[in-house]
Amino acid sequence: MPEAFSLIDFVDRAGERLFYGRPLDVSGPQLAAVAALQGKPGAYAGMFALPEADRGREFHTFTGEKITTNGGKMHVIGEETCRILRLLGEDSAAADRAVAGMLERIREADAREGGLTGTYCCGTCSCAFWRNLAGGCFDHTEERLESGMLTLRGSRDGKGRWGRFPFYYTLLALSEIPRPIARAELEYALPGLEKMLKRKESGEPSSYSRRRRDLIERIVSGYCCMTK
Repeated sequence: MPEAFSLIDFVDRAGERLFYGRPLDVSGPQLAAVAALQGKPGAYAGMFALPEADRGREFHTFTGEKITTNGGKMHVIGEETCRILRLLGEDSAAADRAVAGMLERIREADAREGGLTGTYCCGTCSCAFWRNLAGGCFDHTEERLESGMLTLRGSRDGKGRWGRFPFYYTLLALSEIPRPIARAELEYALPGLEKMLKRKESGEPSSYSRRRRDLIERIVSGYCCMTK
């Protein structure tokens, strides 16, 4: 593995290309470097560990929310890495093993809940889980997402947000979930999103603020199509 390889940077760059519909353009050595991290010490549920270059670095969701716990960081980056490898459309034994490891944890959660779980751990981890469900990584996709949306609905704060669920990362997940399942929560957030677009930004936007605004514009502009 290249000594300077960063999984955090890889996930962020690939996530941006996917979000904006650009070719992923991932090299063979990069894929090999990612695969070499599967199941290594520190990996959550047999997914992907952080390489030396990422030790001690901050980790943020694609939309900029900082993840402060080590368990949350390792779970989310594992989920995001699985998602990217799946969307590349290439056969990957490492991705298969990572998904199998996480699915084992999900089924343990099912057993504790006495049914199919629609959330996983905290609000941030649940969003990462939903993104992978929407990408077809795990089983019982529709049932789990519908269950998750019921939990999300119960977390509404009456102001267009959802309590413990990080706002922008939740919106990102909702934008990827099949429309009939996500519609009610997007409609709930829509008035606030329309107001946000009317505000003028000051200064040079960061990559996170640019992504957030583009995400909101995408949801608002797509609403008429979503309701058809």
